[in-house]
Amino acid sequence: VLGRLSHSTIGKVDILKVPHHGSKNGLTKKFLDLADPSTAVISVGKNNSYGHPSKEVLDMLKAKNIKIRRTDEEGDIVFKLKD
Repeated sequence: VLGRLSHSTIGKVDILKVPHHGSKNGLTKKFLDLADPSTAVISVGKNNSYGHPSKEVLDMLKAKNIKIRRTDEEGDIVFKLKD
């Protein structure tokens, strides 16, 4: 899906739900640069057998100083949005 999106349709977001539990093929640097989130949420099971989220995705997020929120560490994650 990411490959089919036009760069003109991807804009800045505040919160990004990281695709496919943070697998190494679920997120690209190009998409991350365009979305430029301040926070990334990774929905992932604790001690999963797939090794998600991948070190590559975590490193990519950390390199851009994006706050990482993970369900395997925090449980349910709730945001209260304001206008």
